[in-house]
Amino acid sequence: MWKPVTLAACLAAPLAAGAQSTEDTRLPEDAWRTEFIGRYAVEGACEDDARTWLLNESQVRFGSEWCTALGKLTWEEDGLAVPMSECRDGAVEADDRRLVFYQAEDGLTVDTGEQTLALTDCGSSY
Repeated sequence: MWKPVTLAACLAAPLAAGAQSTEDTRLPEDAWRTEFIGRYAVEGACEDDARTWLLNESQVRFGSEWCTALGKLTWEEDGLAVPMSECRDGAVEADDRRLVFYQAEDGLTVDTGEQTLALTDCGSSY
């Protein structure tokens, strides 16, 4: 009997087989949209703009910071690595950054390189 396979299992298979090429870990075009895009908040604080994260097709916003240029999205171990540039904090230019997002039971976990944050899914409206 055929059973549906999760996206994570499909994408993890080449990594488990030892594939090292970045082309082998290239994110399918629709996975960012179907698996990660949405509105999230640190500690479930969905009503607090300073603690919300907005992920969409062309940018990532977190609090007063946002980056409007997303680089090549790739899988890294169990997470989705997202390089970002053209970043701002309010009206001030900010450094480029790279975040790694991991799917979690009630949202996402994000590794900023400095800290790891648990993000609760705030629903599809944003």
